[in-house]
Amino acid sequence: MRRLRRQEGKRCAVVLVGNKSDLARSREVSNEEAMSVAKELNCKFIETSAVLNHHVDELLVGTMAQIRLKERLTALGEMASDPKSLHRRNSVFKAAKKVIKRFFKSSKKGCGDFYTL
Repeated sequence: MRRLRRQEGKRCAVVLVGNKSDLARSREVSNEEAMSVAKELNCKFIETSAVLNHHVDELLVGTMAQIRLKERLTALGEMASDPKSLHRRNSVFKAAKKVIKRFFKSSKKGCGDFYTL
C-alpha cells in the first residue's frame, strides 16, 4: 500500500478493506489499527463480510464514488487554466456536495466517509 501511494500519489482511489468481519474471534488486526493505517495512507477503510453480506454494497458504491471524486479532481486541475469554466464547475460541485451531505447527513470527514476525498 505504501509503495502504491508513493508511485501513484493521490491520483488513484485507494480503499483498505478488512474482510471476514464476521470472524471477530480470529481477528488479527484491530479495527483501530486498520483505521490508523488508512489515515496514515490517506485512504478509506471499511470492514466487510461476504458471508453476512455486510457492507459489500457500501464498498462497491463507495469505491465508485471515490473513483469519480478523483476523476473530478483531476478534471478541475486541468480546467484551472480557464477561470470562467472553473467558477461554473465549482458552483455545480458545491451544490452537489450540499445535496449529498443533506441526503447522507454525513458531517464527519474520516477514513470511512466515501463521499469525501
